[in-house]
Amino acid sequence: MKNMFRLLIALLFTTTLLVGCGSGSSTDSPVATKATVLVYIEGTNLEEGNNFATENINEMLKATSSANVNVVLQTGAADKAVADDPVDNWRTVRRYVIENHKLVLKDNLGAIDMGDPKVLTDFITWGQKTYNADKYVLMFWDHGGGVLGGFGGNRRAKGDPGFASTLSVAQLKGAVEAAVGNNPANQFELIGFDACLMASLEVAQAFKGTARYLAASQDVEPGAGWDWTRILNLIAANPGADGAAIGGTIADSYLAKMKAQGSDWITFSVTNLAKIDGINTALAVMSKKYSTQLAGSGNVPFSTWGELALGRSEATEYRVEAVDLLSMFPASDGPEEAALAKATADAVVKSVVGSAIKPVSGLNVMFPTYSVWKQNNYLATYAGLSFLVPEYQALVKSFSDYSVSSVHDLTFGPASLTNLKTMAAKITSANPDQYEQVYAAIHTQLPGKVDGKDVKQDVYLGHQPVWSTSADASVFSYTSDSNWFMLGGTPASVISDPTKNKGIQTIRIPVHIERTVSADGNCESTTLLCMDGTYDLSWNFDTDKLNATIGFVEEANNQATGPEKLLKGDTVFLKYFVMPAAGSATVLGTWSEINQDGYKFTVGDSAPVFAKAAIPAGKDFAFFGFDLRGKQFVSSSVKLQ
Repeated sequence: MKNMFRLLIALLFTTTLLVGCGSGSSTDSPVATKATVLVYIEGTNLEEGNNFATENINEMLKATSSANVNVVLQTGAADKAVADDPVDNWRTVRRYVIENHKLVLKDNLGAIDMGDPKVLTDFITWGQKTYNADKYVLMFWDHGGGVLGGFGGNRRAKGDPGFASTLSVAQLKGAVEAAVGNNPANQFELIGFDACLMASLEVAQAFKGTARYLAASQDVEPGAGWDWTRILNLIAANPGADGAAIGGTIADSYLAKMKAQGSDWITFSVTNLAKIDGINTALAVMSKKYSTQLAGSGNVPFSTWGELALGRSEATEYRVEAVDLLSMFPASDGPEEAALAKATADAVVKSVVGSAIKPVSGLNVMFPTYSVWKQNNYLATYAGLSFLVPEYQALVKSFSDYSVSSVHDLTFGPASLTNLKTMAAKITSANPDQYEQVYAAIHTQLPGKVDGKDVKQDVYLGHQPVWSTSADASVFSYTSDSNWFMLGGTPASVISDPTKNKGIQTIRIPVHIERTVSADGNCESTTLLCMDGTYDLSWNFDTDKLNATIGFVEEANNQATGPEKLLKGDTVFLKYFVMPAAGSATVLGTWSEINQDGYKFTVGDSAPVFAKAAIPAGKDFAFFGFDLRGKQFVSSSVKLQ
């Protein structure tokens, strides 16, 4: 009986092994992971004038094909139709899937608005249902502007071909949430932006419930964008790759691509959204510290405001009011800032920068200057974003309110001349260290209008950065050598990074560009693109020589793109600072182009020359400055011989 019992046990054990390990079992042949990549591409003027979207789509088509990876595109938002392009018509919104290195049209939705959140939600819902997968990735392609500028939008009149409105960050958040819902299976492994300025804390906060990772740039992105072939090759080789691996490949390949093209002025980061709450907690504690001080008495509020304003001025800035999080609040400032730095380092799993850029945290944060937050509606917009840290929103409001109610205007004392060459002036204020940057500028008057009446307006052009030249930091002097910064032979207003030191600096020249392009491959059918932004360069103020040309960075609707080369035939209008006219209720001047000969030029066969050159004698000069709120102050003008 014992032997029979042992035989029965052996047979049962053998049967169990056969059931568990036999042919056809799930553990013997695991099902391969499937991935779906959804790409939301608004062509806008990036496609109309430069074919940048088409170039990136061609990179996608070169990538390795895989039965386990779906690459799904939604295109539109451009007034362009070229029969031989992969997308032969951008004037209607279309859905494609890549099959065997070709775009296969799946649907033509007509002339609808890609800036409508419902259109984005429908694309995500359709893409996930039609191309069901184990992992999903969502990518956005177009202009970007962070929390104030949002994403996308063709800058055309509503109803024009290719029109698209801008998606705010709140709308992006709502559209993605509406599609993903409460289903963890629909959550995105990674949300990425092949767009400018979207690596911000606020954008990360918007997606922390619907995605595991965020991949984006803190700075502007060159129009050529990411290396889409390498990105899709990684996913084809490993459909189960996590967001950190995908984001890391985006960062490394993007950096390599830009360096190969001679553009080294880039940033890129990958953030683990599961760790954003750690940043939020530290940010709330730090914000309460400063808000309490701003509400204090005596010299404490102004001292706190000055500390924040100076930090804002000296922080690494990325346009549209965005500053690097840890440049704005460095760990050395106190234990609260140190805790914020640690939480940020824990969340940002990768951050790369070009060799020309100093390392940064990987995330921006919005912080105001006077001119933007009080002259526009951004303070209310920011306060209305319910997903942001309320303690930080309160700090932003307290800082902005104090700037207006308690900070006095700066003024220059009368400018003076020494030997008809050296101009000097002193800031007269109880707090002369409130200035951000001071310039010598040419002063002239040009005709303008106020309330329909013809007036003369004060214009300041050809700004030259000036540093204090004595132990008294409020004293400035400028020695004329009859040479002035010129771009294309035209006096250029050079705006430098705020600093007390010279050395190599990134400088920006405000410009307006007019460019004629073909929108449909027919040279007889052209359109005029009007673009505003800055022409950026790197200048060595110690040696007084050009270090590097960065390129034109377009800015519109608080979004940016670039840098890019100016093209032959571009008409460049240099912008100059126009003061408010007498009788105007406006307290801040504006950068404006002047449509007159002598203030514009046309680009020839090569890039415009940026160099110092002589200017005519007898010009009126003045000191011109911006305080820490971004408000202008100016000295009386004097004539240099």
